[in-house]
Amino acid sequence: MTDPNNPNSTQEQQSIQPAAKKMIVDSFYVEGWRPTAGWLCVAGLAWSTVLQPMLEWVAVLCGSQVHFPAVSSAVLMNLLLALLGMSGWRSLDKFNRVDTNGIVTQK
Repeated sequence: MTDPNNPNSTQEQQSIQPAAKKMIVDSFYVEGWRPTAGWLCVAGLAWSTVLQPMLEWVAVLCGSQVHFPAVSSAVLMNLLLALLGMSGWRSLDKFNRVDTNGIVTQK
């Protein structure tokens, strides 16, 4: 592998190295769990704050007494604050220019 900071290495060699490192580190667990948790949190908050009250209001206007299932807002807020906290730490790492490219997960 070539050093991306080396001015003598070609552009093609520099583009291959990050792709090779990315292939080693990428997995669904590493990169998929945070977006999945974020989207579940967004969907739950959308349901509990917008969709459920609107649907119950429409049901009452139509003469029905339907009660849709409720989602615990406390659990969703805990998840949201945890995700925001982790992204804040990651932003701090980027601001301080912490090199995280050397982190390799065990397989």
